[in-house]
Amino acid sequence: MASPNRVWELRMLRFRVSLSQLPSRVLPVCAPSLSEKLTTLADLSQVPIIRDTQSMFEWDMWFNPNDMSENQLGNGPEFSKAALCLDAAIAGQGVFFAWETLAQDALAVGRLVVPFPGRFKTRISYWFAEPDDRRRTPQVEAFRHWLVDELGEEVRSVLE
Repeated sequence: MASPNRVWELRMLRFRVSLSQLPSRVLPVCAPSLSEKLTTLADLSQVPIIRDTQSMFEWDMWFNPNDMSENQLGNGPEFSKAALCLDAAIAGQGVFFAWETLAQDALAVGRLVVPFPGRFKTRISYWFAEPDDRRRTPQVEAFRHWLVDELGEEVRSVLE
């Protein structure tokens, strides 16, 4: 019988990155009905701001280049999950600073809009990595092609 205190041997694995990094961008999003109230950046102080309490970035990332500060924003609902924040934005509860990849589908069908221009790259990226000591299997190759197709034309130019 194996001991419950079994020591696992860890080995250093070498990986190769077969696709370049996929930059993660963020942008403000809101319901179309709320965007009608937003004509200038200063209008953001007059509407609820939806905040993700677990967010890895702050509104200042978007505000600083526009000579504004997050301190100028009003209050609004707070959630611990970005998906809940996105649902609140779709429901018209405020403006949310969202991951582009998270908001993409809702933007495509018009459930959300971008009230002001500007998508900003974060320091966070996605990578496609695989063990360096193995050949790529047909299944991994099929997944890689599917991933490139799903990510769309804009990202495809970065990857290939």
